[in-house]
Amino acid sequence: QQDAWILRGSMNKEFNINYSIRRKENGLYVFVINGEVIVSGTELKKRDGLAINDTHEVNFRAVSDCDLILLDIPMN
Repeated sequence: QQDAWILRGSMNKEFNINYSIRRKENGLYVFVINGEVIVSGTELKKRDGLAINDTHEVNFRAVSDCDLILLDIPMN
């Protein structure tokens, strides 16, 4: 009964995209399955994770081909 979204995606090297968090009460947890990506200025590599809150939009830029899991979940 939570307002949570679980997403899995792949990005090709140099791909750049912004993700809008679904609800203002939510934050985003990013887990890198494979590859390297810069998430809102923080570089993440294989098996790294990052929790992001207090923002509405998150930028992703692939340093290499990568696979990610995103958890758009309540953080308050």
